[in-house]
Amino acid sequence: MLLNILYSSVREMQARLAISSSDVLAKPKLRKHHFAAFKMVLRREATSSGVILGAIAACDKLSVFCQVIAFLLLIFGYRQFLLTERVNFVTMYRFAQTKLQRASFHRQKAMKMSNAWTPAEIPPQTGRRIIVTGGNSGIGWHTALELARAGAQVTIGARSKSKGEDAVKRIRDIIPTATVRSGVLDLSNPVSVQAFADSQLEYGHPIDMLINNAGVMGLPRREVSVDGHELQFATNVFGPYRLTGLLLPALLRANRPRVVTVASGTHKMFKPGRITDFEAKDSYVPMRVYAKTKLANVLFARELQRRAGDRLLSTISHPGGARTNLFAATTLSTKIAGILTYPLLQSSEKGAWPSLMAATLENARPGGYYGPGGFMELRGNPVEAKTAPYADDPSAWRALFSDLERITGVTYAI
Repeated sequence: MLLNILYSSVREMQARLAISSSDVLAKPKLRKHHFAAFKMVLRREATSSGVILGAIAACDKLSVFCQVIAFLLLIFGYRQFLLTERVNFVTMYRFAQTKLQRASFHRQKAMKMSNAWTPAEIPPQTGRRIIVTGGNSGIGWHTALELARAGAQVTIGARSKSKGEDAVKRIRDIIPTATVRSGVLDLSNPVSVQAFADSQLEYGHPIDMLINNAGVMGLPRREVSVDGHELQFATNVFGPYRLTGLLLPALLRANRPRVVTVASGTHKMFKPGRITDFEAKDSYVPMRVYAKTKLANVLFARELQRRAGDRLLSTISHPGGARTNLFAATTLSTKIAGILTYPLLQSSEKGAWPSLMAATLENARPGGYYGPGGFMELRGNPVEAKTAPYADDPSAWRALFSDLERITGVTYAI
């Protein structure tokens, strides 16, 4: 029903604006009228609903960018536009113009980058032993698949034996000669993490790479792990920290070992600063907690690099907007946002590309952060990106590591 309302409003507003989409698309010179149309809509439609429907109407089929802006207004809640009866057009216009210029820059940059990174750039990984947590689905599975294709010996960490075995089977259906196995790993459970680490250390061989990929996102209600910690932090932060520490001796025995930590662009949200509350007992806001866990991932990876020096390479990736099963267990509002932004999201296969780049790029920068280079870092070929300014502060890295040592009881011997 909502779609019908939007559709009807779009057609009505287009008729009022008397703009020919085909003419604009056929004549690039007319593209300058995009914002003239946008301006007219904002003047005529001053209420919050008018802004949303009017923006979509004026931009329908005219510009992908304008459609993006309209949806972002709806989803991310620019309250200065949506919660008042009048719109500050100058602010909106400048905001939109800036975004359009930035999008144009990225398009031109993409056109020039004929050497844009793809999995075809992955060098041979023959003989390298690689562990991928959460490798049974989504970007984790595609990460494991491409590394197996490159010849690596891949171990998938999955929450259940059946999920892990199914992931292995799907890889072998594509690559019959793949060397891939699985193990049970629940990162929120210290006993499971210890058991998985012990099983990997029993092989006696060095571990060339650990990709900390597994995680949960925006759980609707506050839940706790078996040892009493808030579940998002237990899964996304405490578990990877504990696993990396336990596997560190085997990693340091390898030639050019690497640890990849999968974070998220959400780490830049909610004014990033020191994380002082790891439990969210008094105030649990699902996506705020998730964003904090992703900030913690970045800080962890940076401090790991600082402590390890040239003995180990620690890199960070973020998938941008990817269609994965993370949306399945999150809040209703986040699910709706996922549906509305679906055209902007890239496949889980492409969502794995930043992880693969961070894992295999020969000249990857120590502590480097890699993510999609397209519009708003939601999609596109991976490039080195920038983290939130707070994540560049060494004192923030050390503070987090100190907290993780205290909470988990695991101390890194580096």
